[in-house]
Amino acid sequence: MPENEKEQIVHVLDTSVFIKPEGRKFSDKVCVTTYSVMDELQSLESKVVFDMFLKKGMALMHPSEEKMKEVERGVEKLGDRVSKADVSVVALALELREKGKNVVVVTDDYSVQNLCSFFKMEFTPVATQGIRERVEWVKKCIYCNISVEEDECPRCGMHDFRFVPRKKKRLK
Repeated sequence: MPENEKEQIVHVLDTSVFIKPEGRKFSDKVCVTTYSVMDELQSLESKVVFDMFLKKGMALMHPSEEKMKEVERGVEKLGDRVSKADVSVVALALELREKGKNVVVVTDDYSVQNLCSFFKMEFTPVATQGIRERVEWVKKCIYCNISVEEDECPRCGMHDFRFVPRKKKRLK
Protein backbone atom coordinates (compact mmCIF):
# COMPACT_ATOMS: atom_id res chain seq x y z
CA MET A 1 0.00 0.00 0.00
CA PRO A 2 1.47 3.37 -0.97
CA GLU A 3 2.37 5.55 2.02
CA ASN A 4 0.02 8.39 1.02
CA GLU A 5 -2.89 5.92 0.87
CA LYS A 6 -2.16 4.88 4.49
CA GLU A 7 -2.14 8.51 5.59
CA GLN A 8 -5.38 9.33 3.79
CA ILE A 9 -8.29 9.42 6.24
CA VAL A 10 -11.31 7.29 5.40
CA HIS A 11 -14.47 8.75 6.96
CA VAL A 12 -16.99 6.05 7.89
CA LEU A 13 -20.34 7.82 7.93
CA ASP A 14 -23.28 7.23 10.24
CA THR A 15 -26.86 8.28 9.51
CA SER A 16 -26.49 11.67 11.26
CA VAL A 17 -24.20 12.89 8.45
CA PHE A 18 -27.08 12.67 5.97
CA ILE A 19 -29.72 14.09 8.34
CA LYS A 20 -27.95 17.17 9.69
CA PRO A 21 -26.97 20.06 7.41
CA GLU A 22 -23.51 20.17 9.04
CA GLY A 23 -22.86 16.70 7.63
CA ARG A 24 -22.44 18.08 4.14
CA LYS A 25 -18.98 19.38 5.04
CA PHE A 26 -17.75 15.76 4.72
CA SER A 27 -18.90 15.39 1.10
CA ASP A 28 -15.47 16.32 -0.30
CA LYS A 29 -13.67 13.81 1.93
CA VAL A 30 -12.91 10.14 1.29
CA CYS A 31 -16.12 8.55 2.59
CA VAL A 32 -17.68 5.14 2.99
CA THR A 33 -20.89 3.97 4.61
CA THR A 34 -22.99 0.82 4.87
CA TYR A 35 -26.15 -0.44 3.21
CA SER A 36 -27.79 -0.50 6.65
CA VAL A 37 -27.24 3.26 6.98
CA MET A 38 -28.84 3.75 3.57
CA ASP A 39 -31.83 1.64 4.68
CA GLU A 40 -32.19 3.72 7.87
CA LEU A 41 -32.71 6.99 5.96
CA GLN A 42 -36.36 8.03 5.89
CA SER A 43 -36.77 11.65 4.85
CA LEU A 44 -36.56 12.70 1.22
CA GLU A 45 -33.96 15.34 2.13
CA SER A 46 -31.63 12.80 3.78
CA LYS A 47 -31.94 10.52 0.73
CA VAL A 48 -31.08 13.41 -1.59
CA VAL A 49 -28.02 14.24 0.53
CA PHE A 50 -27.05 10.55 0.48
CA ASP A 51 -27.28 10.50 -3.35
CA MET A 52 -25.09 13.61 -3.50
CA PHE A 53 -22.42 11.81 -1.43
CA LEU A 54 -22.63 8.80 -3.77
CA LYS A 55 -22.16 11.05 -6.80
CA LYS A 56 -19.10 12.60 -5.14
CA GLY A 57 -17.52 9.15 -4.77
CA MET A 58 -18.71 7.76 -1.43
CA ALA A 59 -18.37 3.97 -1.32
CA LEU A 60 -21.18 1.72 -0.10
CA MET A 61 -20.05 -1.49 1.62
CA HIS A 62 -21.17 -4.45 3.73
CA PRO A 63 -19.01 -5.23 6.79
CA SER A 64 -18.13 -8.89 7.35
CA GLU A 65 -20.29 -11.06 9.61
CA GLU A 66 -17.21 -11.64 11.77
CA LYS A 67 -16.83 -7.91 12.46
CA MET A 68 -20.59 -7.50 13.02
CA LYS A 69 -20.41 -10.19 15.71
CA GLU A 70 -17.33 -8.59 17.28
CA VAL A 71 -19.15 -5.26 17.56
CA GLU A 72 -22.28 -6.95 18.91
CA ARG A 73 -20.14 -8.46 21.68
CA GLY A 74 -18.86 -4.95 22.47
CA VAL A 75 -22.43 -3.64 22.56
CA GLU A 76 -23.33 -6.42 24.97
CA LYS A 77 -20.39 -5.59 27.25
CA LEU A 78 -21.18 -1.86 27.27
CA GLY A 79 -24.95 -2.35 27.59
CA ASP A 80 -25.65 0.30 24.94
CA ARG A 81 -28.76 0.24 22.78
CA VAL A 82 -27.88 0.61 19.12
CA SER A 83 -29.40 -0.06 15.73
CA LYS A 84 -28.20 -2.53 13.10
CA ALA A 85 -26.91 0.45 11.12
CA ASP A 86 -24.87 1.61 14.14
CA VAL A 87 -23.30 -1.84 14.50
CA SER A 88 -22.56 -1.95 10.77
CA VAL A 89 -20.76 1.43 10.83
CA VAL A 90 -18.46 0.42 13.68
CA ALA A 91 -17.91 -3.04 12.16
CA LEU A 92 -16.93 -1.54 8.81
CA ALA A 93 -14.57 0.90 10.52
CA LEU A 94 -12.90 -1.97 12.41
CA GLU A 95 -12.56 -3.94 9.19
CA LEU A 96 -10.99 -1.03 7.30
CA ARG A 97 -8.65 -0.30 10.20
CA GLU A 98 -7.49 -3.93 10.17
CA LYS A 99 -6.70 -3.49 6.48
CA GLY A 100 -4.36 -0.63 7.41
CA LYS A 101 -6.64 2.31 6.64
CA ASN A 102 -6.61 5.47 8.74
CA VAL A 103 -10.27 5.49 9.83
CA VAL A 104 -12.48 8.09 11.52
CA VAL A 105 -16.13 7.35 12.31
CA VAL A 106 -18.35 10.40 11.74
CA THR A 107 -21.42 10.37 14.00
CA ASP A 108 -23.46 12.40 16.46
CA ASP A 109 -24.84 9.24 18.04
CA TYR A 110 -23.42 9.01 21.57
CA SER A 111 -23.85 5.23 21.65
CA VAL A 112 -21.79 4.88 18.46
CA GLN A 113 -19.15 7.21 19.90
CA ASN A 114 -19.16 5.09 23.07
CA LEU A 115 -18.57 1.98 20.93
CA CYS A 116 -15.77 3.67 19.02
CA SER A 117 -14.12 4.56 22.32
CA PHE A 118 -14.46 0.94 23.47
CA PHE A 119 -12.69 -0.27 20.31
CA LYS A 120 -10.11 2.54 20.57
CA MET A 121 -11.21 4.07 17.28
CA GLU A 122 -11.17 7.72 16.41
CA PHE A 123 -14.52 9.45 15.91
CA THR A 124 -15.65 12.94 15.12
CA PRO A 125 -19.09 14.45 15.73
CA VAL A 126 -21.17 16.13 13.04
CA ALA A 127 -22.92 18.91 14.96
CA THR A 128 -22.49 18.08 18.65
CA GLN A 129 -19.52 18.22 21.03
CA GLY A 130 -19.33 14.45 21.29
CA ILE A 131 -18.89 12.31 24.37
CA ARG A 132 -16.37 13.13 27.09
CA GLU A 133 -16.41 9.75 28.79
CA ARG A 134 -17.09 6.14 27.84
CA VAL A 135 -19.99 4.63 29.76
CA GLU A 136 -20.83 1.01 30.51
CA TRP A 137 -24.50 0.48 31.30
CA VAL A 138 -26.19 -2.06 33.54
CA LYS A 139 -29.80 -3.17 33.24
CA LYS A 140 -31.74 -3.02 36.53
CA CYS A 141 -35.25 -4.14 37.41
CA ILE A 142 -37.32 -1.06 38.21
CA TYR A 143 -39.17 -2.99 40.98
CA CYS A 144 -36.35 -4.88 42.74
CA ASN A 145 -33.44 -2.60 41.79
CA ILE A 146 -31.21 -5.61 41.08
CA SER A 147 -28.89 -6.00 38.11
CA VAL A 148 -30.41 -8.24 35.46
CA GLU A 149 -28.73 -10.05 32.57
CA GLU A 150 -31.83 -11.68 31.07
CA ASP A 151 -35.07 -10.22 29.71
CA GLU A 152 -36.92 -11.19 32.89
CA CYS A 153 -36.10 -10.31 36.47
CA PRO A 154 -35.11 -13.52 38.29
CA ARG A 155 -36.54 -12.19 41.56
CA CYS A 156 -39.98 -10.80 40.59
CA GLY A 157 -40.47 -12.07 37.02
CA MET A 158 -41.19 -8.60 35.61
CA HIS A 159 -39.87 -7.24 32.30
CA ASP A 160 -39.47 -3.54 33.16
CA PHE A 161 -35.90 -2.27 33.34
CA ARG A 162 -33.90 0.92 33.45
CA PHE A 163 -30.32 1.36 32.36
CA VAL A 164 -27.91 3.01 34.75
CA PRO A 165 -24.23 3.79 34.30
CA ARG A 166 -22.04 1.11 35.82
CA LYS A 167 -18.64 2.48 34.97
CA LYS A 168 -17.37 5.67 33.34
CA LYS A 169 -13.98 6.24 31.79
CA ARG A 170 -12.87 9.79 31.03
CA LEU A 171 -11.70 10.34 27.45
CA LYS A 172 -8.78 12.57 26.49
